[in-house]
Amino acid sequence: MSLHKTSPKIIQNCYNWNSYPNLEHHHAILSILDAYDLNGNQRMRIHSYVNSAINDAMVITWFYKFLYEIPRPNQLDQKLATLICTPSHPTYPGGHAVIGSTITELLTLLFPVAKAQLDSLLDDSKRARFTSGVHYEVDNQNGEVLGRKIGSYIYNIMKDEKDENGNPIDVYKRGDNRMILRVEKRRDINIFTCKSLIDKRSFIYNKKEF
Repeated sequence: MSLHKTSPKIIQNCYNWNSYPNLEHHHAILSILDAYDLNGNQRMRIHSYVNSAINDAMVITWFYKFLYEIPRPNQLDQKLATLICTPSHPTYPGGHAVIGSTITELLTLLFPVAKAQLDSLLDDSKRARFTSGVHYEVDNQNGEVLGRKIGSYIYNIMKDEKDENGNPIDVYKRGDNRMILRVEKRRDINIFTCKSLIDKRSFIYNKKEF
């Protein structure tokens, strides 16, 4: 892949998702919590569950990564130039796909009205990781299946919780006639002035032979 043959929009999207997987989704969470006008306790509970879900998804993802030890694309083809630096851990399942899908599924079950925007954000993430050249499509596909199962499992625990008086805990009651804010990514960063963008050969693992 050549930077000279790739549109700035595609390069920008790859760079946006070059950080840790949940960064962009946290902006979406804040938008949703503002839109639902939740109080402080409700907000903290949502943040607690989402971040616990992310932690669990990370543990499960890394278990499978080192169980299967699937090499990255540029480990199989060392002539492949990627748009971002290739991570040094195995490719399958894709961490961004698992973690993003966990967040998406959990938030969609809590806030169904945001489903289309959350799904779009997830698709954007998966496309960026594949287009960058650091993942295979199967990493995204099966990563999403795994992540959605984790999110659903955690929601089913969360929705049945009761307070000290035995009453169901309502964490997402929405005020009447309150508009839902648009769920967005953070503002694009000018990639052409950022030294973090990799425009040369990415990191190649030489520790193992595949």
